[in-house]
Amino acid sequence: MCYTESCFSLELNVLKHIYFAFVHPHVLYGVKVYANTGDVHLQKLITLNNKLLRILQSKSYNYPVKDLYLKFNTLPIPELQIHQLLKLTHESVHYQYLLPNTFANYFTQYSNK
Repeated sequence: MCYTESCFSLELNVLKHIYFAFVHPHVLYGVKVYANTGDVHLQKLITLNNKLLRILQSKSYNYPVKDLYLKFNTLPIPELQIHQLLKLTHESVHYQYLLPNTFANYFTQYSNK
């Protein structure tokens, strides 16, 4: 029987799949809305997400957060919100037929002519 850390470790690729299967969809759901809240309220979620990434990657508390996200090829929550808003804007301009009718006139195009 093995009681060393290596016996319980999984490959980084598997851990990445676990994160994107069980954590990332919950973070992504509604990020356009809830990330607009104040930093005080959002900080708990950011801290928890950072902690989960540290655990999955077996990194210490002082490991740079930026590197945690780079290793899993994802964005921190504030940047994820910006990315999702930009995607929504792009879809509303170029793929209006894919969006619900609620968003049909959500954005207006500005013409300088």
